[in-house]
Amino acid sequence: MTDAQQIKNDAVFIGLYRGHRPSYLSLFSEVLGYEPVAGKASFRWFLRLLKARNLCLATIDDNVPYYISLMIARAILGRKTVGILVRPQSLFFPPVFWKGYLKKLLFKALRKWSAIRIVSILPPSVLTGIDKIIADWILDPELWDLWRKGEAPALPETELSDLILRKSKSRKVIAIIGGISKRKDFSAVVDFVLNHDGYFLAAAGVVYPENSALARQIETHPRVHIENRWLEETEILSIYKIATFAWCRYSHEEQASSGVYGRAIQTGVVPIINENTTLENFSRDLQVSSTTLSAISSYTGRGQGKDMSAIAERNIKKIRSFFASKTASY
Repeated sequence: MTDAQQIKNDAVFIGLYRGHRPSYLSLFSEVLGYEPVAGKASFRWFLRLLKARNLCLATIDDNVPYYISLMIARAILGRKTVGILVRPQSLFFPPVFWKGYLKKLLFKALRKWSAIRIVSILPPSVLTGIDKIIADWILDPELWDLWRKGEAPALPETELSDLILRKSKSRKVIAIIGGISKRKDFSAVVDFVLNHDGYFLAAAGVVYPENSALARQIETHPRVHIENRWLEETEILSIYKIATFAWCRYSHEEQASSGVYGRAIQTGVVPIINENTTLENFSRDLQVSSTTLSAISSYTGRGQGKDMSAIAERNIKKIRSFFASKTASY
């Protein structure tokens, strides 16, 4: 990874280095053969990124006005930019209605610029209407990235996964991974685990303020482990190695996409989801196991990781096709 003062060749860029972003940076840079670059959404970085020959912005959701301005400036200079929209459902379920509406209008206008391509990680079959707003789509990389070498992923062991395994004492581990915010319905998984002796809760990620009081109440419980910090990618993968279930029972607007869900089905961990959601449709279409809280007792252990190598190959070809033409115009 580079943070060089001058970026003159092809690059993949992220403006925040936490959560799922490092894995997107690694994947897209590997697939495209571009330099991975982590920096900040600042004026200084704006000027540096203008000079890249071809540029992939791996998570434009982090700062849409900044990245759109950068893409337009680069297009005027005749330089191609692809922006990956990792939370396209926010266009349809925006926290503030008028902001979502303005983004839709802007993205529709940018479809006409050949030097700019905005790509959703959700297909139109999952997010109806997205194809009328942005240029193209790929399937969420966290549904297939671990199989991109054509074989089952070798999951690591870490001190964290070893600790959780020891503390669980052969109970079924329910893992809630990533930032533990309001949208993840933390109280529901806590209530379930505390009232069912055969389960152990592994909460691995920064606890947001709205859940901090509850986390403090349960942090010493013998069937709970809370790792309140941002995890390294190796630690995250190690949890998938020892978990039986992954908590994917999010609020309605989050049901269209979940990196935890994707990693779970790749590794044989059973996702816990809400009924009548897009994730339930994903499970049916991909022919993978998932469960609800009411049906969880029917699962006695982990499942088999879904072979996503063919899907990975198709999506990698599509990603590379976005930069097939080395010239750009506006």
